[in-house]
Amino acid sequence: TAVCSGGWATHGETILNDDEHLWWAKGGALCGEAVSRIAFLCGLIEKLPGTPEPLIQPLAMDINGAAMEASPFMRAIGRMGEAERTAYILEITPVAVAGEGWRLHYMGRGQSRRAEFDLPQDSRWTAQVIDTWNMTVNEASRGLSGHVRIETGGEGMAVLLTKEEA
Repeated sequence: TAVCSGGWATHGETILNDDEHLWWAKGGALCGEAVSRIAFLCGLIEKLPGTPEPLIQPLAMDINGAAMEASPFMRAIGRMGEAERTAYILEITPVAVAGEGWRLHYMGRGQSRRAEFDLPQDSRWTAQVIDTWNMTVNEASRGLSGHVRIETGGEGMAVLLTKEEA
């Protein structure tokens, strides 16, 4: 979530060890499994060209349109200021990009077993499903364009879409 929203997460370990030493307060050696997960994320990002930046995606429907009146959710979104609305959209499904070559979509805890994407029709893309907990990357499909559905497997997954060379 942090990387896709334009930041970088660190580790604030709060495991109290036998020496009563808290890492976030004094530094030192980290305990637990977080170190390998941080390294996994760092390795993924380092392999991608460019610096990740958040992609601010517009809402699917016009916030001033007739559909606003039919949906309490959309009416609530419409009452938000632009900055509030942008922050909320980033929270729904954060997406990081660097230029036109790749997109990293983090699905978070509320994700179903599949995700849908609208890719440019004039290029082909490869999709990889990243299991953020088990630290695995599996190719899902190649040659994608237009509206596609990717089976993710559930919550906590990410999808890396990379543009294929022509």
